[in-house]
Amino acid sequence: MRGIERQLEARGYRTLNLSYPSRRHDLRGLSDWLHPRVDQFMQGHSDPLHMVGHSMGGLLMRHYLHHYPRTDIGRLVMLGTPNQGSEVADFLQHWRPYRWGWGPAGQQLCQHATHPPLTCGEVGIIAGDRTLDPLSSAIIGRPNDGKVAIENTRLASPHQHVVLHATHSFMPLNREVQRMAVQFIETGKF
Repeated sequence: MRGIERQLEARGYRTLNLSYPSRRHDLRGLSDWLHPRVDQFMQGHSDPLHMVGHSMGGLLMRHYLHHYPRTDIGRLVMLGTPNQGSEVADFLQHWRPYRWGWGPAGQQLCQHATHPPLTCGEVGIIAGDRTLDPLSSAIIGRPNDGKVAIENTRLASPHQHVVLHATHSFMPLNREVQRMAVQFIETGKF
């Protein structure tokens, strides 16, 4: 996420780029972990709070904004977020290495998981259509980014959606993804 952070800072935005302990908490626990950090970051500022999340980070935004509603929300960008789950997570959810590597929040990447709706902010979703993992693509069986089917990135609520030639794991490093994420934060359009 550092590339997106640098581009936003170059345009005058203040940024808070966080890694979160997904191996120890589910998405509700991560929301509780995130809340004081965001509150401290926003203290004394009246700018809108824009958020960009990659993969699970987009789901974390949904849970955070549900449990800690805010009136200062601006625009939200999701990169390859499995809003409707991932067949790959379904396939791996009972494997010990997956449970260890992704923790409790990783179980919430499955298609049967439920997530709160987004009821605030303008939402832009960037999906990828390139895969470097033929096994995962075979499991998914429809256009995907190697981890998430394009259709599973969509929300039931109104949003803008764009598909770029990007792979899931490297989406934040992709220059076009970075450019489009920043463009959406600035203009509300892709």
